[in-house]
Amino acid sequence: MDTINAIHVRIDETEARRLKNDKRVLYVEQDSIISTSATQYNPGWGLDRIDEQQAQVDNDYNYSYTGSGQTVYVLDSGLNLNNPYAQLEFGGRASIIWDVNGGDGEDCRGHGSRVSSAVAGSKHGVAKGAELIMAKITNGCTGSSNTSTSVLAFNWLATNAPAGTIVNWSHGYSDSLHMCTPFFSYSLENAIKSAYAAGLIIVVSAGNDSCNTADYSPTNIPEAFVVGSTNNNGIPGSDRSRLFLEQAGISLLLRRVKMFY
Repeated sequence: MDTINAIHVRIDETEARRLKNDKRVLYVEQDSIISTSATQYNPGWGLDRIDEQQAQVDNDYNYSYTGSGQTVYVLDSGLNLNNPYAQLEFGGRASIIWDVNGGDGEDCRGHGSRVSSAVAGSKHGVAKGAELIMAKITNGCTGSSNTSTSVLAFNWLATNAPAGTIVNWSHGYSDSLHMCTPFFSYSLENAIKSAYAAGLIIVVSAGNDSCNTADYSPTNIPEAFVVGSTNNNGIPGSDRSRLFLEQAGISLLLRRVKMFY
C-alpha cells in the first residue's frame, strides 16, 4: 500500500510547469542522484583528522564522494608510475604530462609522490577516484623550481584545462633564516589569476614557516585557495601548526575540504 500520494513520470520542462500549475498538485520535484557514504577504518592520522571538526580523532575516515570524474593537476617533483606502490595507489588513474627537465617525470625527491598520494591515492588519498595528472616543475632532484616554470605551467593550464579543473601547487619561497621576509612575484600572481579567471581551482600551500601568508606570493591573492597544514606532534587534543600560527598572529580557518566535493 502506498504511503504517499505521488507519481514518478518522465516529462519535459513544459509539461512539468503545466503540472505544477495544476491546483490539485502540491509540488513537482525533479529526480536526482544521491550517493551512499563510505568509511575507511584505520586510515592514518592525516585522513582521520580531515573529517573531524575538533582536533580529536576516532580512527576512521568518513566520506561521501570519491572525486570520480574530477581531474587534478599536481605541479611538483614528479611521480614514479612504475613503482608497484604507485600502481596500487592509483590503478591507472595517474599520468605524467610534462617534465621541465625533458625527462619522463620520475620523482627523485619524493615530495611529488607524497602529495599525489594524499590527493588521489586509493589508500591514503582524499579523492580516491579522481584522475591525477603530474607536471614535474622542479629542477632535477633538487626540489626547487624556477618561478618562470610555474608561470609557464599556469599559463598552459589556463588555455588548455577545462573549467572546474583543480591544480595543486605545494611550493613556497625559501627563507632559510626564517625571518619571514616578504617576497612577491607579480608574474606568478597574474598567471594564477588568469587560470582562476578561466575557471580553474588553484590550491596552494600556506607554508611551513609560521609566516603571514599576506606577505608572500601567491598566498596573498584571493584567487588562490590557501591551505594550511597541521600535525599531531603538539599538545594532546590540539593541532601543532595551528598553535604556532596563532602565536604568530595569523588567523587559520580549519575547513572540512574534500577536494571540493
